[in-house]
Amino acid sequence: MERAAQGKPESQYGKTVELATEPDWKETARLARLLLAMADQHGVAAPGGVRIRLRFSQRDLAAQVAATRERVNKQLRQWHEAGVLGEHEGQLVLRRPAALRALVEAPG
Repeated sequence: MERAAQGKPESQYGKTVELATEPDWKETARLARLLLAMADQHGVAAPGGVRIRLRFSQRDLAAQVAATRERVNKQLRQWHEAGVLGEHEGQLVLRRPAALRALVEAPG
């Protein structure tokens, strides 16, 4: 994952706008580690990856990784868009677990 550039340029209306902020990499790594552990303990082979045979809410995940539900939502959405995660029959599927492992093992 690339880290987003930070900046606050002026908009066309003269007000300062936030372009992007650097995400909290520790929260991201904790979430990746949790999903990998859940897949190891409760995963089954599914089309295109490993399906986690548990139902859980984003609030449940957030509580386990000491993050906000909003932060978890944003990260899961980014991983879905990048093809790292998917869904099958309403359950989460790790499509590219190696990408999550790389986040867990990355220094920083």
